[in-house]
Amino acid sequence: MASPGDNAEASTVQDRRLDAGQKSGEAAGGKNSLDLLALALGEKPLGTAASASPATAQAHLDQGSSLKPGLASPGLATISASGETSLEAGGTGAPVSNGEIAAMAWDAASAVPGKAVDTLTADLKDNKWDVLGRLGQGALIGAGTTAVMRFAPRLGYVGGAVLLADQLYGSAKGLGGFVDQARATSSAAERQTLVEQSSQKMGTSLAHMAEGAPGLIAGGYMATRYVGTPLLYTRIGISATEKVVDPLRNRLAFMGPGTERLPMGLVEKTAQSTKVDAYGLLQKLSEHPSHSWSGIETGRAVDLASMKLSRPVSGTELRLPTLPAPNKADALTFHTHKPGRGAYPGQDDLLSTRSIGLISSGTEKGIFLGERGQVLDLLRRGAGGSYVPTLRAVVIDESAGTANRLVGTWDRGAKHWLLTERSHLDYSATIEALRNLDTTRAWQALSQIPRVQTGAGF
Repeated sequence: MASPGDNAEASTVQDRRLDAGQKSGEAAGGKNSLDLLALALGEKPLGTAASASPATAQAHLDQGSSLKPGLASPGLATISASGETSLEAGGTGAPVSNGEIAAMAWDAASAVPGKAVDTLTADLKDNKWDVLGRLGQGALIGAGTTAVMRFAPRLGYVGGAVLLADQLYGSAKGLGGFVDQARATSSAAERQTLVEQSSQKMGTSLAHMAEGAPGLIAGGYMATRYVGTPLLYTRIGISATEKVVDPLRNRLAFMGPGTERLPMGLVEKTAQSTKVDAYGLLQKLSEHPSHSWSGIETGRAVDLASMKLSRPVSGTELRLPTLPAPNKADALTFHTHKPGRGAYPGQDDLLSTRSIGLISSGTEKGIFLGERGQVLDLLRRGAGGSYVPTLRAVVIDESAGTANRLVGTWDRGAKHWLLTERSHLDYSATIEALRNLDTTRAWQALSQIPRVQTGAGF
């Protein structure tokens, strides 16, 4: 056991070593910090090139490099080892913050579109058979999904819910794995590598989905041709049309070149109703240069709310594919028919018009009630097959001075109207009714026009 005198002597020796080390550091102007630490712990200083010969300095360096596995002081060995590890990794040793993880996630997500395009381009160039395989898989999935949704929609909903839950779980798991890996990184290089790998993985997945998407759509479409359209598809299509396509199309239809202000005096608005001079409007539009007959049908929409005419559109000799603003409130439609064909509507005309439609065919002018809203309601309920087009129209012939009210239903087989009423109307009373037509109760007003004689056939 050491005596108090021995302890005092050892303390004095250690104090001298510390004092000598401090003075030596001050004299040298920056002694190696490991030497000072060794002195403090009672170890032999390593020395520096400034205070030793080259041979001695090299020996000290060699000794220092060999101290890590088995230094006399465990504390010095631990500090030396951790310091060298930190330098090799290029990190700071500080934990990765949530803000840094969020920045890494943003960087990875931002790079995904570019990675997807690169992958898609490379696949189309070098992996064409793989792309064809994904197209085929997409077609099978599209056809199978459509068939299931058509004949067993509840099973389809359950399967869709399971797949969605699996995708959400996979996404959450992937995000959690990314966060864990991000926290484990200790250098900028490691973080960049993680961002690169994650963005490439997501980009590749996105590219493969894009490669299979055309097959998915084609397979689903072909299946509807054989098994019919599932109710879910119909509802999605109607919702997308009414909430996205139609509002955009309606806005564009009344903007830019070709649009016109509605002539004054044709519309009278009150708090209770909107009255329109349908006969005057028919004359104005029929005489417009853009609607003179040139071998093809032309048409446009009339917005009673903004008092504007849309840009004119054109089709073929017998058909006008579409009319602007078919679902816009307070909008009328107008289009032309070949002279001599007649100013009464076809089945497509009813489907393109929600409220009132106007037709010009040579000297004949016609007004009819559209059924677009009714058809969309039936489709939403899955009862579109029960729809039977109904003709409700009044046609005047200005050259002959005659007017007729036509009521009937569409014969799907023969593809023409089967009339249930053809009433010859008082011509003057018909013109008067058209000049003061209440758009909220149009058919009621047209039904009250007095007849001069009745007949059947068409």
